[in-house]
Amino acid sequence: MWVVKLDGNLAHDRTLNLWLAQLGALGGGRVIIVPGRWRGVEFIRDMKKQWGFDSLVTHNMLVLARAQYGLMLTGLSSQLTPVVNANAIRNVLQRGGVAVWMPIYLMREQADESTAAYMSSDCIAAWLAHHLKAERLVLIKTRPFFPNAGMSQHIRDGVLNPQFEQYARQIACPINILHKSELGRFHDMLLNGDAGDMSGGFPRNMSLT
Repeated sequence: MWVVKLDGNLAHDRTLNLWLAQLGALGGGRVIIVPGRWRGVEFIRDMKKQWGFDSLVTHNMLVLARAQYGLMLTGLSSQLTPVVNANAIRNVLQRGGVAVWMPIYLMREQADESTAAYMSSDCIAAWLAHHLKAERLVLIKTRPFFPNAGMSQHIRDGVLNPQFEQYARQIACPINILHKSELGRFHDMLLNGDAGDMSGGFPRNMSLT
């Protein structure tokens, strides 16, 4: 199975339907979509600044914002099904569908590692890929980046946050970062696979921990 994170900014991009069409046509039975943050994040940050609620409340609001984005995605394609846990993911994939993970599981009553401010959607996608023992993790980005850069360069450029490496080291599968314009490459990856993972980041044969 593949874990594919869709950038939250794709919610406002004309290529979104093209990505969903590709995922629906070729991702059935093997793709789990992780919804990124979208513009609800700015609203949450504004409310936090205005009212001063704590990081735990902020985290839970961000989880719900990601879930809202995921629900929107399923509303745009009948081939996408919302899921909330690993059993539901497997059921959807076994039926030949594409799963969209609603990260409600990540809501917390008390602060822990998952509620930290650095828990980006990329980190969450890597965490999920580790727990599902995914075959590949694909991060779809809307911002431009150097395509041949390694993980360290992506972190320096702000494409990935520094803590992503911690989660990436836990997974054994290749990681690809694709720009929203690379739909053709993604099509080829789904059809044929792709050996071109993130270079210079960490050993591809690292075992699961």
